[in-house]
Amino acid sequence: MISTVQTGHVGIGIHVGRDHTHLATSGGCAHVFEAESGLFAIEGGTDQSKRRVVEFLAPGELISDRVLGGFGAVRFRAVEAGTLRRYMRTEWLQDAPRDALAGSLEAAAARIVIANAIIGIADIDKRVASFLGAMALRLGAARDPAAHVDVPLSRDDVASHIQINPDTLSRCYSRLRARQLVARSGQSRLVVLDLPTLLAESPIADLIGRTFAPQSRPAG
Repeated sequence: MISTVQTGHVGIGIHVGRDHTHLATSGGCAHVFEAESGLFAIEGGTDQSKRRVVEFLAPGELISDRVLGGFGAVRFRAVEAGTLRRYMRTEWLQDAPRDALAGSLEAAAARIVIANAIIGIADIDKRVASFLGAMALRLGAARDPAAHVDVPLSRDDVASHIQINPDTLSRCYSRLRARQLVARSGQSRLVVLDLPTLLAESPIADLIGRTFAPQSRPAG
């Protein structure tokens, strides 16, 4: 279920239950969206049959409808139940410096660049390793690369995002598990066990590292 749980002098906090969605309609106004908690799959497409996961939004990350403008009608689906805060851009600037907003939206654009670069990797195993390494950094490994990081994304969501067949993705996961780089944790979750080795598989490891290093992530 979706319900507005808090309206402050800046923005609206919207609680989105697991597997429920919030449509990112702007009504002609520029909006900024922030994941305060939970994890969101951002779905886009010009029609229902061609919708795909174009990006994810992890806690503390922001994105604007302008960044998502090329993906048609966009909606946020809660992979894990959480709160999505929606701001009008002008409202956000009341409580945050302009350079902080610019930095956060530059980071959002950089995530789209990374997503497109991952899709462009021809070797499927390297594509999957690149995605899992990037998500692990976004979900906490940037603070401790030795940590085991839970990546709570379904096979279908990951396959949709990096544009491969779900069965092909399952075979990639099996190979990574055999090498003890990841482990299964429940039906729709993986745990990254060895991030440095996983990233070493990626042809864009340097770009991923620069983008998601703690010092490169602006304060929200």
